[in-house]
Amino acid sequence: MQIKVNDEYAIQSDTNCWAVCKWKNRTSGGNFEQITWHHTFSDAVSALARRMVRLSGAENLEDAIKDASHVKDTIRQAFDPKFRLEEL
Repeated sequence: MQIKVNDEYAIQSDTNCWAVCKWKNRTSGGNFEQITWHHTFSDAVSALARRMVRLSGAENLEDAIKDASHVKDTIRQAFDPKFRLEEL
C-alpha cells in the first residue's frame, strides 16, 4: 500500500513494516524511495512530521512553530478523518 502525503512524501507498507518515502526525480519520471522504516503506521507518520519540521528551514522558534502547524495541516489532509496526529 502507498499513501501519498504530498508531492514530496508518501508512506508505504509491506508485509513487515511501514516506510516513509521521498520523491526522487528520474529520467524516466521519478518514484518514491523508502528513506526510513517503522514498526507501526503511527510511528511512520510521527517520524515524517518531525522530519518535515526539521527540514522546514525555520530560522527561529516562531518560524518553527508556524512550520509545525503547516506540517500538521498537511498530514491531517492526507489522512483525515481516521488518523489523529499527536501535538509535536
